[in-house]
This record gives sequence, C-alpha cells and structure tokens, in this order.
Amino acid sequence: MGILGNALDEIAWGVCLLRKHHGEVQELCGSDELAAGACSDTPPERCEECGGAYSLSKPPPFILDMSQRWLCASCCLQEDADANPFQFMKGNLEKVWLSQAQLFAAQGAPAGRRAAARPPCSGRHPVLVLWDPSDGQCRVVGRALEHAFGECCRFLDSGDRSAVEDALQGHPGIPLDDLCQSGAMSAVFPSGCWISNCQKYPKVLLYELKYMRVVRPPDPETLRSVVRCYQEPLQAIRRELQSAPRWWLDPRALALISLALEHQKYIVIDGFLQDPEWRAILSEARSINHAGQMEPGRKKGTSHLAVDEADLMNRDDRPYRWTMLDDNIAYCGDGDSRAPSVGRYDTPARDALVTALQAGGSGTRPAVAARLASVHLREKAMVTVYRASTRGRYQQHVDSHDAKFRRLSTLLYFNEGWEPGDGGENRLFEAGAYNTQVKADTAPLANRLLVFWAEEDCPHEVLHTWKDRYAATVWYADADLLVGDMLGHPLGMRDRLAEDHMKIVGHLQTAFPVAPLAFADVMLRAGVPREEGRRLHAIHSLLAYDRRPPHWVAWDDAKSALEGSDSRIHELLPKGMDM
Repeated sequence: MGILGNALDEIAWGVCLLRKHHGEVQELCGSDELAAGACSDTPPERCEECGGAYSLSKPPPFILDMSQRWLCASCCLQEDADANPFQFMKGNLEKVWLSQAQLFAAQGAPAGRRAAARPPCSGRHPVLVLWDPSDGQCRVVGRALEHAFGECCRFLDSGDRSAVEDALQGHPGIPLDDLCQSGAMSAVFPSGCWISNCQKYPKVLLYELKYMRVVRPPDPETLRSVVRCYQEPLQAIRRELQSAPRWWLDPRALALISLALEHQKYIVIDGFLQDPEWRAILSEARSINHAGQMEPGRKKGTSHLAVDEADLMNRDDRPYRWTMLDDNIAYCGDGDSRAPSVGRYDTPARDALVTALQAGGSGTRPAVAARLASVHLREKAMVTVYRASTRGRYQQHVDSHDAKFRRLSTLLYFNEGWEPGDGGENRLFEAGAYNTQVKADTAPLANRLLVFWAEEDCPHEVLHTWKDRYAATVWYADADLLVGDMLGHPLGMRDRLAEDHMKIVGHLQTAFPVAPLAFADVMLRAGVPREEGRRLHAIHSLLAYDRRPPHWVAWDDAKSALEGSDSRIHELLPKGMDM
C-alpha cells in the first residue's frame, strides 16, 4: 500500500465517524448494513470526556493514539490533534475531520476538559494560516484549527495584503496571489513551503500540525552514547590508519560497524572513500543534473496518487509548494558513461563492506552476518539531488515497503561545507511503521556513508533542505527473494514470460551482483536452472551495463531475446560480448 492507501482504506475511513443518531450514520456510510456494522455498541447520552450532551462520535479501532470512547466534536478534535500524523496521511480521514469541524461549529461549545493540559507545540515557529474570515467554510475550519492547534497556528486575514507581506518577509519567492484568494485558506510552514485550498483539502495542514505536536526528538543521552561507543572509536581507527583506502575493512572497524548495526540498526562512517573519488562522483552527479537527466521521483511509482485533487505531489513543480517527496533521480549502473566513477570507486567499495560483514568472523556479529546471508544482489546506484528551490524532502517510509527483497540501505553523501541549519538530514525513527519517536538525525556531510536496515526496524524520512543536497543510494537485496519476484514461484522463466515479462526485464535492467560474485553465480545460488541462468546472464549484460547510450535497447527486443534462440541474443549483444 502506498502513502495514501487504497480503496479498502476509503471504505474503512468512510465508516469511521460513528454518530449517535442512526440517520447521520446511514448518511455517512451509505447503507443500513454498513451503518449497523460500524456501530455495534450503544452510545451514551453524554460525552465520555467532558460530559456534554452533544452529538457523539467514536473512532474505529485501527486509528493509532485515539481512545475507543464516545466523544463530542470538541473533545474529538482535541484528541485527534495528538493522533499519529503518518497514519493520517492515508485514507480519507480529512473528510472525517471536516465533518467533526462542522459538528463543532454547530455545537457552539467551549473547549473540552483537555485544553488546559495541552503541551506546547514543539515547532520553533507557528504555522501561518491565511484565511478569508468572511467565508463560511473558512470560519468552520479556522475555528476547529484554533480549538485543536491554537498554540501552533498564527491566523492572518488574507485580505490584509500589507500584513501578509510583513509576515512573509523571511520567505521570499512565495506566490502571494495563490495564498491570498477570496473564499480560501492557505498555510505557510516554518520550512518556507506553502499549501492552498486548506478549507477544502486540509490533509497537509493537519499533517504538519500533528507532526509538530506528536513527533518526539531523539534522546540526547542516547545520541551521546552512540557517538561515544561507535563513531568516535571508528574515527580513531581511521586516524590511526591515516585514512588509508578501505580503512573500514580493518577488523576492529568491522566489529564496530556490525555491533552498531545489531544494536542501533544504523551506523555512520565518515571518510568512506578517498577524497578524489567522492569528488569525481559529485562532479558527475552535478553534470547529470545540469543536463536535465534527473527525473523527479514524485512522477515515478505514484499510481496510488492518480487522483490527487489536493496536488499533494506538486505536479506542476511550483516553487516552494509543499510536496510529499521531491527527490530528483538518475539511476546509474556500473558501466554508465554519465557517471563512470560510480562503478569505478563507489559500488566496489560498498560491495567490499557488505561482503566483509556477510563473511563474519574477526569480531563481527553473527546476527548481522545471518541477516546478510542471502544478500548477493544490489540495485543500480540511485543518484539524487534534493533542491533548495523546492525545500526538497521525502516523507516517512520504509525502503522495503514496495520492494520486499531489500535488506540493507547505504547512502553516500557529497555535500561539502554543510552546516547546521542547512537541513536535509536523514531522520531515522525507532522501529515500526508510523513510529513518532525520532532515533537520530544524520546530516548529509560530504563523504559520509550512512548504513541502516531497509526493513521495518528503520522507518526514516528526509527533512527539508535549504541547499541543493546530493547523495547516492544503493540498496542491497536478498537474492532469493528478488529472483523469486522476478521469475515467480515456483521458479520458471517460460511461465513468467507469458504472465509478466516486464517483471523479468525490469529486474535484469537494475540488479547487479555483489562483488566478487558474477550474475550467473547468483542465479545458481538462487536455484535457477543453469540454462535459464545462462540466458538471464546474457540479457542482464545486454540491459544493465549501459555500454551504449541509455535505453538503447527496447524492452520488446529484450523480451524477444528471452523467448528466442541463442542466435537472437547474439544479434542484440554488443560486438565482442559473448553469452
């Protein structure tokens, strides 16, 4: 399931507002049967929080951080303000919130009992809410926002242009005409990003406000302990070895790295490559970017956002407009002529580290070696730039969510002179989807390798950046799972070709063996018959190594090669390359 969920979520959220009066439940659910299923217990006469005799609601059991009680709209809005922001971005919960806002407006009641005990907002600066106080819907939403998040918001009449301009002096470049529309509500966040039409689509505004209230910073003592136990000893070894090439393969360094991966689930390795090596990769990444060859990540793999009425993905690439993700991507294989340094310096070094951890011994942790036991494939390097002009960011996710075969994430940063306040940190959370407890924020410093598990013990996000931020990500994959995803179960290329040849071609185009293994070796280890493995190896050579300009071979040609004879493969292979 993607960030916004699927049709089942829509049904679930459609029945989550359980009102006291059956007619209202039926209207929201659409049928007597759904209404009856949604409301199996009898509501009390009064709100279970404040005791008021109002129309009552009860959330469904799968909403995190909300109690299973019958509440009036006043108390429900306040309790919802502390609910999980990441889960809120899924489904249709904003419509439920708007319904509660309407009930609250009709209720005309004072704040619930929880108001006096509310903790202060964690944000350094409030969210600026620009609204049209003459519009009825703006008044409904504004009153509910002030009631639930008053300490996090600063409200300003959008018609007072002079006051708006004064308030936005610290955020040049934001389009005032979009923010100051009649009958509408907009918001400007501390990051400098903006969003409009909040009176109709409040999802983003509510998410940001919940985030400010709910997400908890890392424990300072734990961070100091990580630095003291892992990072400082690791850098002491680097200094002792005078930053020799692959100094991190020293048994003492490997022991520290594996210990951190076992207990902390991540490790930061500064000085990973030699100075000329990472600078060469940065130069190539900049050239790719300036040549317009980086594709916005938000325009790839977002079928679950096909209906995006609120424009959560900033499809028109408007400056500083809020977006869920704003990475700009170029996938570079080991032989990519645009970035030869990736295959020359970067991926061989990462492979050496992963292979050493996988081998075990010399003080490395058996649990880490076991977790990496089947990691014999990796994906192409994903070279990215997050742009300052859009305050680039990427919302919380788990790297294996849509790629179950991923086991380890490795990120190499290329940002020289990065300072506190430049943003762009990788924010790692404690284990579990939707976790709101921050574990660590890692700055994207030049020649820093960040390694963490790609599974649910490492949810993470990229924070807004105020400077262009370059990085290269390589994911390491469980070969058994990836080959199974490629060929199906039981393994069989012929059946898979008829069913979904794009699945085979897609993996062959992006997967590389972890050195020193060859692709054919990996296929054999994964249980692929030798003859099929030989054919897959040949097509992999055809697709993955970019010995001609990118995308030179059509996928239909690759399919015909997979289905055809060995002579057909030879026709397509570059001159001098053999099966």
